[in-house]
Amino acid sequence: MASAIGCCVGACYETSRFRTAGLPGQFNLSLRARLYDALGRDTLMSDIVLWGFDASTYVRTVKMVLAEKGVTQYKQVQLNVLKGEPKMPEHLERHPFGKVPVLDHDGMRILETTAIARYLNDVLPGKSLVPPTPQDRARMDMIIGMIDSYGYGALLGGVVAYHRRRKERRNAEGWP
Repeated sequence: MASAIGCCVGACYETSRFRTAGLPGQFNLSLRARLYDALGRDTLMSDIVLWGFDASTYVRTVKMVLAEKGVTQYKQVQLNVLKGEPKMPEHLERHPFGKVPVLDHDGMRILETTAIARYLNDVLPGKSLVPPTPQDRARMDMIIGMIDSYGYGALLGGVVAYHRRRKERRNAEGWP
């Protein structure tokens, strides 16, 4: 959830990755990014593997970053949370706490949505999803932190409570 907010907040800022380094918020275009642009980003993006289920807010966040960066060719390995697959030994080898998402790319395994989103923002071509100035990055991180720490649980709890009350009302009224 955190990086979804960061991407939304950060997407308002356009930072050219083609500028030369030296000023805050400006990036050199890496050799890998130049290859993506020259060969077509999907040619080299096929080595991205995303572990997680589509109902996860955090997995959807990573997928939004990939979409914003124009990446459509990647492998997603679905994990059925209802069957307990994230807690199975093979996934626990990937993530010691049995969580999603997990991203494998270019020989590196990355855990945690925010770390994955920042990594993808840095290695993939296209405009940066992170604000260019330290002040704006701090504001973005502050908003992400507040929503993740104080808002997400309350929002999720509100959705669950709404559906629980709706089901109770329907049962009381004799609905199937």
